[in-house]
Amino acid sequence: MTFVRLALACTLLALGPQVVLSFNTISFSAVEQCGNFSVHFSGGKLPASLPLTLTVVPFNLTPISIAISTYTWDPSKLTGAAVTFLPFAVDTRFVASLDDANGVGTGNVSEILQIDPSSNTSCLPMNYQSVAERYQVATPFSQCQDFDVTYDPSIVDTPPAVRAFVPKGPSVFLNQDVTASSTGTASYNMAVSQGEQVVLTFSDDTGFHQASDLLTVGGNASSSASCLPNSQSSAMSNQNSSPQSPGSSTNSGLSK
Repeated sequence: MTFVRLALACTLLALGPQVVLSFNTISFSAVEQCGNFSVHFSGGKLPASLPLTLTVVPFNLTPISIAISTYTWDPSKLTGAAVTFLPFAVDTRFVASLDDANGVGTGNVSEILQIDPSSNTSCLPMNYQSVAERYQVATPFSQCQDFDVTYDPSIVDTPPAVRAFVPKGPSVFLNQDVTASSTGTASYNMAVSQGEQVVLTFSDDTGFHQASDLLTVGGNASSSASCLPNSQSSAMSNQNSSPQSPGSSTNSGLSK
C-alpha cells in the first residue's frame, strides 16, 4: 500500500498542485489526551478513491493515517461522521485533514488544534518522546521558490513525497525537481502563498513518515504566483489589490 500511495503521489506531483474538494463542510472536534476525536463532514459527495482517511499531523512528530469506513457516510442526508482517538500527549499541537485513499484532501485542513489535559495515559506509546528525524528541510523558504530537503543516501534511495498542510487552507503535494541529487539532496517547489503558515510531511517508499514544525512561507507582492493552485493565487491577488481588507482571504469555516 505504501508503494502504491507513493506512486500515486508522484503522479499528482507531475500534474501540479490541484485543489478539488469533495465535501462542502468538514469540522473537527476538540480532543483530550487519549480522549475521543471526531470529524464531521457534509455536502458534496464521496471521492472516487476510497476509503476515506483521517490524516493527523502533529508538529515535529510522526503523522498518522486512520482509515474511515464508507458506512460513516449517509448518502440520503449527505452527512458523515467518525470518531477515533489520538496517541498524542497533552499540549501536542497538530492539524488534521480528511483525505481520499490516495492522500488527497477532500476539503480544507483543520485549524491548529491542541491536545487538552487528561489523566488518561492509556493510549500513549512507551517511546512517545523518541522522534526519528530522517529528513532535514532548509529554511527559510519563499512562495514558488525551490527549497532543499536533505537525507542520508545510505538509508534513503528515493526522495520522499512532500505534502504541505496550510491550517484552515488547502493541502498540496509539492513538485520535486526531476534532477534530484544522488548525494542526499532533493529540491521541491513551495506551492504555498507567502505569509501562510505550513507544516510539511515527508513520506518515503520504506513506509517512514515525518512531520516538520509549523513554518512560515516567505515572499512579497512581487513573488511569482505561477506555482499556486487557482484558489491560493486568487486569494493572494485579492489581498494584494485590497490591503485594507485582511479578512478577504478564504476561511474554511472549520471549528474545534
